[in-house]
Amino acid sequence: ETGRLTPGTLGLDPDRAERLAEEADRLARRLLAEGHPAVVLTSPVLRALLYGFLAPLVPDLAVLSYHDLVADAAVHVDAQLALP
Repeated sequence: ETGRLTPGTLGLDPDRAERLAEEADRLARRLLAEGHPAVVLTSPVLRALLYGFLAPLVPDLAVLSYHDLVADAAVHVDAQLALP
């Protein structure tokens, strides 16, 4: 449902939700092809919703929150997933 934050739509209209999933898939494939892990790092509040949305569509993509990392974890950003 547009405007309602659910794992199925993230509150986005269907076209925008589809573009987000396609971009996540494109980035995940690129990162994996380059030998990098495909990970979305997000806030703890959004982690479960993003996972519920992306996991069925991009199974090789991990979705983690900042709280899932140890305090001294090194994070290297190879790409950023943004709303289209």
